[in-house]
Amino acid sequence: MYFPKATILALYFELFPATMPVLRTMLYIVTAFTVASALTTCMLDTFYCPHIPDNWSTEEGACSVFNSMLVLQIDWALNFSSDLFSMLPPELHESYACSHDQSSRFPFLYYES
Repeated sequence: MYFPKATILALYFELFPATMPVLRTMLYIVTAFTVASALTTCMLDTFYCPHIPDNWSTEEGACSVFNSMLVLQIDWALNFSSDLFSMLPPELHESYACSHDQSSRFPFLYYES
């Protein structure tokens, strides 16, 4: 789940020049959060049960990552929030670099038939 985000963030590092320190700082923060989310997800999924092989057990009542609602909620929240944060740098860039009206930034909201 996190490899496409890493690709997008790598593209942002190419698109946003170092001469824009606010954008670069935000990009570093978003990258750090995404890496921390990916590591947390991997570690949580691996070490959720005290006996690691039990994580992938299909037996009824076993300690398993697949049966844990808590693990699902944490993984989902980290994935969703890192998706939202990865959308922030281009929006901040648009607000600094361009001065067009909102209809050009969000054409799907202002569609007229």
